[in-house]
Amino acid sequence: MFRARFLKYLGAAIFFVIVMFEIATTKDFYLFVYPFIILFILSIPLINRNKADYFSIWSWIFYSSILGVFLRILYIFFSYPNYKEINNVFLIGNSKSFLVPAMLVVFTGVVFLVFGFSITRKKIALKKKVFISDVWKKKKFFIISYLLIITSLLSFVYFIELEGGLSSILLNVSGYRGVSETLKGASSRSYLRLLISLSGTNLFLLTAWLVRYKERKIMAIFLWIISFIIFIFYNFYVSQRSAIVFTMVQLIALVYYAKGFKLPRGKMIIGLTIGLVLFQVMTLLRHSENLENKNIDFSLTKAINQVVLTTNMIDVSKTAHIIKAIPHKINYEYGLTLTTIFIAWIPRELWREKPSTNVDNTIGRRVFGATTYGSGAVPPGIFAEMYWNFWVPGVIIGCFFIGVLLKIINESIISNIQNFNVILLHVVVFMYLGLSFIGSSFTSVLVSTLMTFIPLYLILNFITVKNRY
Repeated sequence: MFRARFLKYLGAAIFFVIVMFEIATTKDFYLFVYPFIILFILSIPLINRNKADYFSIWSWIFYSSILGVFLRILYIFFSYPNYKEINNVFLIGNSKSFLVPAMLVVFTGVVFLVFGFSITRKKIALKKKVFISDVWKKKKFFIISYLLIITSLLSFVYFIELEGGLSSILLNVSGYRGVSETLKGASSRSYLRLLISLSGTNLFLLTAWLVRYKERKIMAIFLWIISFIIFIFYNFYVSQRSAIVFTMVQLIALVYYAKGFKLPRGKMIIGLTIGLVLFQVMTLLRHSENLENKNIDFSLTKAINQVVLTTNMIDVSKTAHIIKAIPHKINYEYGLTLTTIFIAWIPRELWREKPSTNVDNTIGRRVFGATTYGSGAVPPGIFAEMYWNFWVPGVIIGCFFIGVLLKIINESIISNIQNFNVILLHVVVFMYLGLSFIGSSFTSVLVSTLMTFIPLYLILNFITVKNRY
């Protein structure tokens, strides 16, 4: 028995040594080593904390690096699923060594992001009513819930009408909306989308109600179902695949914190299954004009490939293309992309001549050759954007201060996580903040954070009973 087990482990060890020797003698061996180094550095804040928290701000930075750096770089190293696809998505005619400068930039950014996050333990004293009391006024809660449903539903109907009415659904049931070849013609209808997204806010509020209170459960479940339908239909209509998956995870996180940091395994499996199935269906609809001849096949491998074989989140190849484009296709911005938030809030319908405030469109068109506004946008991520503005010093200083900011927010939340209002604000507003910074653009992150935080905070302030003590 012992001998058989010994021979089995010996055989596995020999096989592992042979494989590692083969990889080590490969031309691009550094690509194999790099993702392990990045993952190790990003794991340091997780190792140093006292209590495991699967849904913390830093946890999501780590998770995104597994997909965006670890798996993506290994896909490139092994040319998986084939070299043609790797070239089309990541390399675009360049050799694998083309990634080296970006690998160094991302490494520098990660080191100083971790340094900034680790160096401070400051937190904000939360003294407002919302953070002290978390008892809700039942009558006000349901009034708000009804208003959110009515507002989001009417806004969605109006949104469909502006996009061409029912014919827009028949022609393209799930696709990009507000797309135009000119900046003037493009219209994201951001404020209308904000009103529709209140169905998602209502979804979180009603989930919190069902977790906390026993009264009026049937009514709360009924309103939850309506909000869920509006939310799913809207995100399906505008083809926001990731929004559905992320929301399912947020609902799981809400229950996780409400149950004292315990994973709701059953609900987690159901929620993630629904999210992944819808993600694949929307991907199919986005890239297919003739569904009758399309083979619909759902699998975990295909779902992972659809996430990995993109340039979303933190991505070395995207960073490499942006670095290469400076200063031939785009010039150093010297902080300009960080200040567009001051005019980003003005609707394009009121200011047709407003310059582009979304650097995702700029990168998509000038670096990656996109031909339209509203689709083909490529978010640079904080490492590339800081390099684009201030070269390497920008990466060092910018990532350090963002790390400090994320730690202050994280500490402020964790020290008040027993308050249900704080749980809601964390899950809905701040949980993905670190992930957003490293994968999106600075202004986009700030704008989306404020547009999510302000309505939820005002609602919680309205429904929360003032603490008398």
